[in-house]
Amino acid sequence: MLSVETAEDGTTRYRLLDSIRAFAASRLEEAGQVDDADAAHAAWFALAAERCAATVRGRAQPDCLALVRAERANIDSALAWAAAHDPELGLRLANGFGWTWVVLGDGVAGAARVRTALEAARDHATPREQATGLLVAGWLEASAGNVDQAQEDLDGALAIAERLGDDRLRADAQRHLAFLRIQQGRPQDVLELAGRSVAVYRRLELPWETAASLLLGAFGSIMVGDTVSATRAATEAVRHLTPIEDSWGLVHAEAMLGAVANAEHRFADAAAALTRAAELSERLGFVGQAALHLTTLGRVQQRSGAHDQAAATLARAIQAATTGGDLRIAATARIHLARTLRGAGDELTARTLLEENDRWYRASGGGDGALLTRCLLAALSLEPGPGEAAVQDLHTVLDEARHHQDLETQTLALDALAHAAAARGDLPGAERLLQEADGLHAQVRHTLDDADRFDARIAREAPLRR
Repeated sequence: MLSVETAEDGTTRYRLLDSIRAFAASRLEEAGQVDDADAAHAAWFALAAERCAATVRGRAQPDCLALVRAERANIDSALAWAAAHDPELGLRLANGFGWTWVVLGDGVAGAARVRTALEAARDHATPREQATGLLVAGWLEASAGNVDQAQEDLDGALAIAERLGDDRLRADAQRHLAFLRIQQGRPQDVLELAGRSVAVYRRLELPWETAASLLLGAFGSIMVGDTVSATRAATEAVRHLTPIEDSWGLVHAEAMLGAVANAEHRFADAAAALTRAAELSERLGFVGQAALHLTTLGRVQQRSGAHDQAAATLARAIQAATTGGDLRIAATARIHLARTLRGAGDELTARTLLEENDRWYRASGGGDGALLTRCLLAALSLEPGPGEAAVQDLHTVLDEARHHQDLETQTLALDALAHAAAARGDLPGAERLLQEADGLHAQVRHTLDDADRFDARIAREAPLRR
């Protein structure tokens, strides 16, 4: 009547044979007790969700993750029943399991669960419950889905916090908005929002929240090349997280120190730290996090000149991100792989990757990487000869990059326009564009190498070819 399954971690599950399950369900229906059983089932999982909400940021994290992985079908069933019969209970379920879905990298699907629960409970939930749901949904969307939807969610959560005059809730909204600003490529906003939330969390003596905001601020510092501040913030975050024993947070901190080493061109140190972070993420079941660290590792390998190794790592990252549903990380990995392949002479595959990226970004509200993708794609379109459409695309990209103060994309767009000018025989124009690009490049050497500037190299070689 029962089958027994023992997982690798030693836990045992008992499953009914399908025929017995169908028979029991039929008897339950005949007794008129289906609703009672479903209600009890949903209530049990709501209690489990509340336990996870309280413990997923600490040493009990593995237990929460194991529960959610094993009971995914049961949780979805409980959510569906609650949406129809007890919306408040459904929101308790979604909010309780929400951060567990973040840790597992269950981005778009997790956001959809929370948003469905929010919609069902919109006439019943308290403002604080609504804000909690919006915060979780916004983070999940920002990590893997539509940044416009994430912006709407997080703006809604911040508005509730302001209306309630709740400093803690306001800081939570600012922390989540800092994460969104990373995806949008807005480092100054990241630093400002993370700094505001850190100040509140320190005052309230909330160590996990303080560490989380410090790590976001560290990422913002890396984005602007301030590795000293990034190292200081990441090191302090580790001090807060170590006694809490939040494995997910500690792995992120390890990877952050790897990102600092990458920005400082200490590629061996960066590769070692990111390899450890990726391996630990895979071992702990952090699928989205593993994909993120593999993506950064692949970029480090490319920058160090290990192109074959980088291509293999980035292909792994794309597969892991796609399998885990974290399509934003997959898009970032495709950018790095396209650059790697162009450097190896495989422009056709590079173009295919960038075209896939462009379609995805256009459907997902853009975000960090969208403008760079368009720039790299337009640059590839200059071969075998610079067409008018490609040049116009580059001018459009350059204008947008200037508006957003995106120095990396500005540099590469100017390089590509110099390439186009040199191909037309306008060598003085190409030289002027390269001088401007060189000036910008000096400010972003922490993220952009000479080897990345394919079009600058082509433009500089033009007089030699003539």
